Amino acid sequence: MNKELLKQLNSLTEKSLALERIYTEAEKNLESSDMVSYFKKNREIRKKFNEELMMVIYDLGGKYTEDKNPTENKPASVTSRSLIHGSSISKEKLIKDSLAANNNMIGNYDLLISNADLPEKYLSLLKQQRNKTEHLALNMKTLDDDS
Repeated sequence: MNKELLKQLNSLTEKSLALERIYTEAEKNLESSDMVSYFKKNREIRKKFNEELMMVIYDLGGKYTEDKNPTENKPASVTSRSLIHGSSISKEKLIKDSLAANNNMIGNYDLLISNADLPEKYLSLLKQQRNKTEHLALNMKTLDDDS
């Protein structure tokens, strides 16, 4: 299979995993039960997406490999590291960084979807994930507007 395609899938998976980590840590660090519930739901969706993305990589003959220096997803990575190490992060920053990561991922989905080498069943899966990611970003945008 096309090495560039697998590289793009790995990059998308890396960003998605970083977002899942943010949501996991947000659940632990936020006090509002509504916000905890919101991020838990997002984490569960992202976890399912990650499993599906890794399966696509595997099915296409590749293997998910963690990026040891993730620079493209810097806001999500910084937020995730800060939360994991016990630093205080405002709800507003958490929402802003999560929204930026979701919007970045939408661009990655669009790039993958435009790839003609992708079998239809994977193309369909990526379109579903992209649309759900866009929906989640729009919901997050309303939280950001309310902040």
